[in-house]
Amino acid sequence: MLVAIYARVSTADQSCHMQLHDLREYVARRGWQVFAEYVDTGFSGALAARPELDRLRLFAGAVLLFVLYAWEPVWVGVLLQAPVTVGR
Repeated sequence: MLVAIYARVSTADQSCHMQLHDLREYVARRGWQVFAEYVDTGFSGALAARPELDRLRLFAGAVLLFVLYAWEPVWVGVLLQAPVTVGR
């Protein structure tokens, strides 16, 4: 299965390294493949528009189905502005 992952930190002095590492490991353990990574550094979660989030939304609108993982599951619903079912 091909999946996309999204990571974000609020300030430019923070790093998404841990989030990306955990997400890549999660995907790899299931035998899936990451086809895209969307990473916003230095953007508050309160902002509706963020460069990589905007790219993700464009992509999501162009395909019928894809799998997206975010380090913090509640981000997924916020990202896509839709309710989601979260499995752990």
